[in-house]
Amino acid sequence: MNGSQRQWWSVSVKGEFSAGTSSQSTTCATEGFEFACSTGEGATILVDYAAYGVVDDKLPSACQSSTQRLGDGFCTHPAALSTMIQRCQGLSYCKLPPLREVFMDSPCTPGSPTYLDYRFRCQTEPLTRCIAGASYFQGRCYTVNYQPNRTDRLT
Repeated sequence: MNGSQRQWWSVSVKGEFSAGTSSQSTTCATEGFEFACSTGEGATILVDYAAYGVVDDKLPSACQSSTQRLGDGFCTHPAALSTMIQRCQGLSYCKLPPLREVFMDSPCTPGSPTYLDYRFRCQTEPLTRCIAGASYFQGRCYTVNYQPNRTDRLT
C-alpha cells in the first residue's frame, strides 16, 4: 500500500455499531460475515470499501494455517465491492455464509489464505443515489453481474 500503515481492528465483527461510526476489518474466507447497525437509531449499512482475496502483505494471523500457503502474490476478486454492496448496503443487519461460499470463483491460487478486507459505516440518512451503472429500488442499489462463460450454473 505505498508506505501507508494499515491497522487491523478485528478479525470479524460482532455487535452493533452506532450511526456515524465506521469499522475497518477483515474476515477470513472460512468464516461467516456479520455486521449490524444499531437498530434503535434506524441506521443502515453503507459499504465504503471491500476487497476479497490476498489484498496486501499483512495477512491476518487468524487466517493463516499450517496447510495454507500464500501462493503467487496478491489477487483480488473483481466483483468484491459490488457483491458486498448488493448483499449488505441499505440493510441494518447483514449476515453471510462463509465467504469462500460467497466468492466461489476466486482468482487466487487454490490453498491461498484468502479474506475479505472491508470498511462499512452506519448511516441514518436514506440512500438516494447509486454509482454509475446501478439501479435504485426501495433504498438499495442493484447492478447486474452477468458472466457469459460460466459453466457452473444450474439450468
